[in-house]
Amino acid sequence: MEAGQRVYLPTLEQWDRLSFQECQNVVDTIVGILPPDFQSVKLETCQMGNQQRYMAFFEWHSKNESSLFVFIPGGNVTIGYDRTHPFLLTPAQLHNFQQETVARGYLSCTLDVFLDRVLTSLRQVIIQPCLLQVHATSSGDIPTKDQRKRKIHSFILFDEMRDFVHQQGFRLPTSDEWEYACAAGARTLFRWGNDSPNTYMHLPDMDEDDVPENEQMELNMPWDIHCRPNGFGLFIATNPYHWELCMDADIVLRGGDGGTALHAGAGMFVEWLTLSTFYQRRDIHIFKEHGGVHGMFARRLYPLYI
Repeated sequence: MEAGQRVYLPTLEQWDRLSFQECQNVVDTIVGILPPDFQSVKLETCQMGNQQRYMAFFEWHSKNESSLFVFIPGGNVTIGYDRTHPFLLTPAQLHNFQQETVARGYLSCTLDVFLDRVLTSLRQVIIQPCLLQVHATSSGDIPTKDQRKRKIHSFILFDEMRDFVHQQGFRLPTSDEWEYACAAGARTLFRWGNDSPNTYMHLPDMDEDDVPENEQMELNMPWDIHCRPNGFGLFIATNPYHWELCMDADIVLRGGDGGTALHAGAGMFVEWLTLSTFYQRRDIHIFKEHGGVHGMFARRLYPLYI
């Protein structure tokens, strides 16, 4: 491809209307503008909730590792919690919220005030096309001068993580890009819908045999819905302990709350809420006091600004 030649990549709305062959043609175009460290792997159907589409996957190779990425179409999109159409709890969620969260005194405010505090605002943003890492990288896997200490404490500074990503030719996603990628086009509280499993959260390293039989019978949806790939094929917001760092100037952590709700016994609904597409923590004070946090993850982004 000649230098300066412009390449057209479809928006998400356009991508969703393409046939398999038309999507493959886009993949061929992307391959033509990528560095040789990337190679096309597969084009397959991804589905979650009411989202279903073809997604194009690429593998990136370096001297020390290989990682799977997926093409994220961009566009002018709506993200954030729409406060003009408030979220209504299901009967099961409402019962749990009243019997556990409220009765235990976890909240000193009403639900709508709480949601307003922890969920992002409704907004229109322009998202540029990119390749995004399917599985985020743990801070424990990022080299440091004192690797022995890293393995013991899994503690990393924001600058260490940002510099590591930049040195490899990537950047961190913005909070808007992370939220858009997590939703994968869905406008519901969670990427799979507004409902949540009627069971306490089980972490991704568990399997179905670990779930008590009585809970399996009462589930209104699969207990491991949060562990499954979303409508973009991303494994994202699967564990509330695993914060993902965004590149915004005021430190924004997405994909959980560091396990705060789980430890505090906040109740089933609030625990699940921490995995909401719109949930965020602005914990800059943690970095000011300690310089970093435990359980941090980085999701590498390769921009396709054509």
